[in-house]
Amino acid sequence: NNYHFVSDSYHKQYIHRVDITGLNHDTRYFYNIDNAYSSSNFYNFKTPSENLEDTTNLIAFGDLGYSNDISVDALTQEINTGMYDAILHIGDFAYNLDSESGHNGDNFLNLIQPFAANIPYMTCPGNHESANNFSDYIHRFNMPGNAENLWYSWNIRNVHIVSFSTEVYYYSGQEKLIEKQYKWLQQDLDNANLPENRAKRPWIITMGHRPMYCDSDDSDECLKKNDKVRLSLEKMFYQNKVDLQLWAHEHNYQRMYPVYNLHSNRTQMPYVNPEYPIHIITGAAGCPEHLDGFTKIENKWSYIHVSRYGYGKIKISKNTLYWEQMGAFSNGIYKDF
Repeated sequence: NNYHFVSDSYHKQYIHRVDITGLNHDTRYFYNIDNAYSSSNFYNFKTPSENLEDTTNLIAFGDLGYSNDISVDALTQEINTGMYDAILHIGDFAYNLDSESGHNGDNFLNLIQPFAANIPYMTCPGNHESANNFSDYIHRFNMPGNAENLWYSWNIRNVHIVSFSTEVYYYSGQEKLIEKQYKWLQQDLDNANLPENRAKRPWIITMGHRPMYCDSDDSDECLKKNDKVRLSLEKMFYQNKVDLQLWAHEHNYQRMYPVYNLHSNRTQMPYVNPEYPIHIITGAAGCPEHLDGFTKIENKWSYIHVSRYGYGKIKISKNTLYWEQMGAFSNGIYKDF
């Protein structure tokens, strides 16, 4: 199928999408892009097993630019190990996809091709995708569902992952989208919590760009009690027993204690069967602007602050979710914090 979008009033690009159906579980597929004029290299991907007892491994990060690719070598090394099932990119791509009449978006997709061509690259929109009513983001990525990639959910083994847009709360004229997304989220989480579904997939993870909580030393709403995303969605996520909420936007790494309604769960073992969702910000994959520092006063729900470039790794088994934040450096070497 051919899709086109306009990056500005003088420039038109065409995006080609292919839907592949009938794939088998636990199978490696090889493919290339071919036409009458040229042919690409061969790439490959492996579909996940359907065994709910198998471990799921994910990479998570946000805020990766074309001009600051500090994490790309490390991410390529990670993905080439063959042990990961998917990448979760939590908003802000290229800085920006529409820049230079879309050529910056082209360059960014070429940049991530060494790993994005070989593994599902799952996304959600950030504030840097807002140009032309998010058209560059909507047309460049092809996520499940039919909400123009702005929100969707998908399952992998025993995990249910929900991607949604925080950006509908920050731009004018989005009231209908706010209502539409809210109803969809409620329906999706209600379905995920049906006894037979929650027994099959006990883990629920959400990903949205702008966090509900943060300690960054800036003026973002996550520092305020009246944060728009928190006021609208926090109760729903808590009532539906969401386990982990992934965020970006803040150019740093911060992990919270389980938190709800500004109250934290800091028991002796807060991460064992927590009462509230756990929030993690991993927004430092490679923003060309700057890294964000932290306020001097730490909130009681904050566990760790790291102002360095990096990305997260998630390992999920039947009864355990393990998170590890990795630091990325310009020579491609990475280490955990």
